Amino acid sequence: MAVRVLTLVKNHKEDIEKKYESGSDIKTLAKEYHCSNNTMMITIGVLGYEVEPWAKEQVQNKLDTIEKNKLKRIKK
Repeated sequence: MAVRVLTLVKNHKEDIEKKYESGSDIKTLAKEYHCSNNTMMITIGVLGYEVEPWAKEQVQNKLDTIEKNKLKRIKK
């Protein structure tokens, strides 16, 4: 089963942030949350941390998706 960036952000945001700030690296976090290193790198970027250059566009795509989802929930 694939683990999605948006699922990680929604369900594990605080835990991932604490562990990353405490020194856990991308590989360790990816293994712990059963996802790829790339997925974890993008997750870290969505949470606001600096990422490798290859991930910046994908991080922006995820942020755009989150914003679109929020707009769908706003009553007009």
